[in-house]
Amino acid sequence: MIKLKMETEKPRYCIAKDNGIYIVKHIVRGKKGIRALVDIKYPSKRSVIVVDEHPCPLAAKFLDSGCIILSAKVFEKKVVWDILCGKDAFLKLMDEINDDKSYRIIEKKNFLKKDDVEYNITYSEYVTLKKALDMGFFECPKKITLEELAKELGVSKSTLSNCIRRGLKKVLMQYFDMVD
Repeated sequence: MIKLKMETEKPRYCIAKDNGIYIVKHIVRGKKGIRALVDIKYPSKRSVIVVDEHPCPLAAKFLDSGCIILSAKVFEKKVVWDILCGKDAFLKLMDEINDDKSYRIIEKKNFLKKDDVEYNITYSEYVTLKKALDMGFFECPKKITLEELAKELGVSKSTLSNCIRRGLKKVLMQYFDMVD
């Protein structure tokens, strides 16, 4: 995985129209545009708005290349994007913005290197979390109980519970380090 910090010019159609600090999160593709949650901070107040079907070709370009937009911070004349992508998505994005001078990479780093032991889930944790997810353990209501999943995996309930908690802790630590 590659974590990018990119800077673009602030487009004229940007939702940020005044001098508040705009932090855009949870940016996803909608049917006709971009959906996001926007945290706006003013000197005397704070506001959170939901943007639905906003026509942002910058965000669309990142998402269409297969990248995940972690956040976008909107300044007076620029937008700074925090992006996470795999190698293929990164290469596709670079092909698309190849000679466009309005995109500038501020920082590029490999994320989750093998020596980043704190975050690496074990093979056992990976298999357990994947199986739990695939079998509906995290659904509401659950499609499979802890006891049924333990039987499916051939382990005790307590072993399974500990494995799930350890694995989820690592996954959540990764996630919150990415978005902070």
